[in-house]
Amino acid sequence: MTRSGLFQHSTFVVGTYAIQQYLRSLTIWAYIPDRMVRSRTSGLDGTVFSSILSSLISVSNPRPKMADNGQAGMLVALSGGPDSVALLHLMKAVSVEMGFMVAAAHVNYGLRGEESLGDERFCRGLCKQLGVKLHVKKVSLSTRKSGTNLQAEARKIRYRFFDEICAKYRITWIATGHNQTDNIETILMNLCRGAGTFGLSGIEPVFGKVIRPLLDFTREEIIAYLQQNHLSYRVDRSNLESKYTRNKVRQQLLPVVVKIFGDRAIGSIARAGQILAQQEHYLRGQIAQLLDRDAVVTPFGKIALD
Repeated sequence: MTRSGLFQHSTFVVGTYAIQQYLRSLTIWAYIPDRMVRSRTSGLDGTVFSSILSSLISVSNPRPKMADNGQAGMLVALSGGPDSVALLHLMKAVSVEMGFMVAAAHVNYGLRGEESLGDERFCRGLCKQLGVKLHVKKVSLSTRKSGTNLQAEARKIRYRFFDEICAKYRITWIATGHNQTDNIETILMNLCRGAGTFGLSGIEPVFGKVIRPLLDFTREEIIAYLQQNHLSYRVDRSNLESKYTRNKVRQQLLPVVVKIFGDRAIGSIARAGQILAQQEHYLRGQIAQLLDRDAVVTPFGKIALD
């Protein structure tokens, strides 16, 4: 039985594959120290954004892939909503100084008829204005099979499309516009579902090649940035519908929490999530070291700690 480098080899019996995958999951998640808990007096701007982005890139898993022009690439997920518009504008603003090219990707799910077409036209116009190449995919989720999870299916389609673009054009990173308010909603939903430390850590700032530079900023700060820079955006009316759990949390639960505990509640929940993220990251690292150092494979393909 072999100890050193146990999980780097593919010649072991079938029982070790699950452990290989588990160890990979331990290392794919990255923690950004003092990201959400930092104190700041200013809102969202290019200087703060570039600092956060540099930190995220430095701990992301992929090594930069160089496109034909010799630059690493950043693919921005662009829906046309306020978060993605602000993200694309900021990315374009800092791209020259930070040395990467920017592209955008938009998925038209065809769920809202003319409004969906309007979103696509808006994204095309914005990218033309900013000088950013836009990749568009059209699908018909409105004809999906009954009983399927709409949001899960849309997410699967979206990220598969992003991966295809990254592979074809040698783009290193995918940037999404998740913000601090999204993160708070996620933490509260996971709490009510009985999640453990990982779920209560909230949305990961880095997951593989996916980075989320706006995770430190509230929805209000992002809107303020758009107003300061005279940027328009699209409003998805489905975000206002109460049939989705996240919308209920946003429209009904969060206002009650803020009313009871004050505006500081948002930052406090984010800080709690960051503390739990620290604990989760530490424990995962310790487990990975323990398995790599002391785990052995039995003749029957089982994993045991010696």
